[in-house]
Amino acid sequence: MKRIIPFITAICCLGCHGDRNILLRLQYKPGDQLDVKYHTYVVANNDLDNPITNEIIRMGFKVDSVIGDSLYILSGKIDYLRVENGGAMNGNDYSSDADEADMTPIQKQLNAEFKPMIDSTYKLIINTKGQIIKPFAVGGPTISQNFQPINYSNCQVVFPAGKIAIGEDWSAVATMPIVGAKRISAYHIESVFGGKIQIKESGRMELSGGESHDFSSRYILDEKTKNLISAKFELDANSFGTRNVKAVIEIEVENWGFM
Repeated sequence: MKRIIPFITAICCLGCHGDRNILLRLQYKPGDQLDVKYHTYVVANNDLDNPITNEIIRMGFKVDSVIGDSLYILSGKIDYLRVENGGAMNGNDYSSDADEADMTPIQKQLNAEFKPMIDSTYKLIINTKGQIIKPFAVGGPTISQNFQPINYSNCQVVFPAGKIAIGEDWSAVATMPIVGAKRISAYHIESVFGGKIQIKESGRMELSGGESHDFSSRYILDEKTKNLISAKFELDANSFGTRNVKAVIEIEVENWGFM
């Protein structure tokens, strides 16, 4: 009996998923909304309890329009920006949604610097395959047109050209001219279970100066809509003093208005 049960389980899994081909495509409609919580931190020697830097940006996005049957125009606004163990900010913590009356003088100065970014509207264009056709364009207060509040390519799997089965691989190459990098990715579907698709990505980030870093990530998608539910991205970064450091991005998405 002990031998039969695993065999039956394996047959059931093959029957459910082994011959299943999935077409991964975005299916946005005008007016669809999603909230993205983008958490970035840097840790040394996997010390998760004491990150060197710790930043959270929450953005709300809306699908403004659909061009033809393959392009989506999204607009986004920053809901809040929070920084702990402030790294480049000399260790100062900051929360854009805090009451300014309760801020320290340094925090008020930071608030004045960040306010144009928070008050701006950001637009981007992506296609049904998850490819970013046009990166963030800034509208509103005068800030650098190259400013990217988040790296949206970490929020979206680049889908394969056709249907894909569990365990099959596909690849994608994306250029990021603003940061001067090329992202070379290999994906495969690890599982489809409980209405969710789990996809693993491994790859290399090549910088313009010849430097490169390996990275890995996992994405959880909604099986019906193919929209992102969560993701975790890890990149081996440079050493920090005598410690090796790793940059980590954790993403959580709430989708509103999707059928």
